[in-house]
Amino acid sequence: MAKICKLFLSLSFLFFSASTFVQAKSGDSIVYLGTSSGDGDIKLSGTTYSVDTESTGIGGITFLDGNLYLSGSISSGELTLAGIEIDSDVTKFGIGFYEGDLDYRNGTGEQFMFGVSGRDVEVSLGSVSSSETYYSIGFDNSFGFGDGFIFGFGYDTDTEDLFSDNSYYGSLMKAWGSTLIEFSIGYSKS
Repeated sequence: MAKICKLFLSLSFLFFSASTFVQAKSGDSIVYLGTSSGDGDIKLSGTTYSVDTESTGIGGITFLDGNLYLSGSISSGELTLAGIEIDSDVTKFGIGFYEGDLDYRNGTGEQFMFGVSGRDVEVSLGSVSSSETYYSIGFDNSFGFGDGFIFGFGYDTDTEDLFSDNSYYGSLMKAWGSTLIEFSIGYSKS
């Protein structure tokens, strides 16, 4: 079950997500609700299986003095492997540095973030469950295009397998007042 736990984070899959952000305090904190789904292939013991994933979550990020940020989220979802549904709960936390100012409402400015994150993943199948914690380092760069549009991209790598167990993503955000809608696409390979 521990192998499935690791696989839930490092599947080679393409996913799309849509999130609604609410600005908690202009320039300081963002709280978000999100949902995502994806599919892909996974190889276990020499056999390739098709997998589907779905999850929902809530999280936030707070920008502190000294160009530090704190982030965290919780999500719950399912991974369907060969017709078998495996439940998952993920708790994520992060800390890092940021540089630059990004006005989410107007879609102006630029911001670079570099940090460390940890994920505690618990997967369960019936009465059997397993939990693992994984750490990664990565960066995110976002650019405002004006009129409430922001483009961002990022990269993460697992600290246990640097530069081999990687995730890449890109996103486009649009602001309507204090509500932001984000569409993102990502790829993860281990």
